[in-house]
Amino acid sequence: MIRIPPPIHAGDRIGVVAPAGPPNARLLRQGADWLERRGYMVEMADGALSPQGYLAAPDRDRLQALNRMLRKPEISAIWFARGGYGSARLLEGIDFEAARKLPKRWIGYSDVTALQLALLGKTGIASFYGPMVVELGQQPAPFHLASLERALDGGPYPALRFPPGNVVRQGRGAGQLVGGCLSLLCSLLGTPF
Repeated sequence: MIRIPPPIHAGDRIGVVAPAGPPNARLLRQGADWLERRGYMVEMADGALSPQGYLAAPDRDRLQALNRMLRKPEISAIWFARGGYGSARLLEGIDFEAARKLPKRWIGYSDVTALQLALLGKTGIASFYGPMVVELGQQPAPFHLASLERALDGGPYPALRFPPGNVVRQGRGAGQLVGGCLSLLCSLLGTPF
């Protein structure tokens, strides 16, 4: 059974973690400002923003930053700074017991899919496939604001209309739908995550 973490509201604290590549400092600040204007308190992860080559920090530091946020009861959500290669390198060391005891909304996409699937597989906790912090202050917004707000506060989702698609094969199906970046879904096949 999938568990949905508690909703977050103005006044709640969001932990920003960079599990992969180094975020652009200006865009990261712009995204944090966007969150603060909406009433959230933003806490940047310590030690996860010390670029080392193509990563935001060494694996050990990025993992410790994520685990610190998972263990903090005052953090209501973990919002990922940006995607890119490197997230999957943290899977073996994530404190899933802390994630289970203190469920938080995880928001991100791209290679963060590896973290989101591991969270679901190890704890049964759902995450949210949404914009990275570095995208939050952009205009026009590269995301649907009303849907993002509902993902955060747990309200009803707005009705969205999609163009009709092409039917490849008629039929019906039932099951659990799990989204994410397809290449990451495929790369995790056969692993514990």
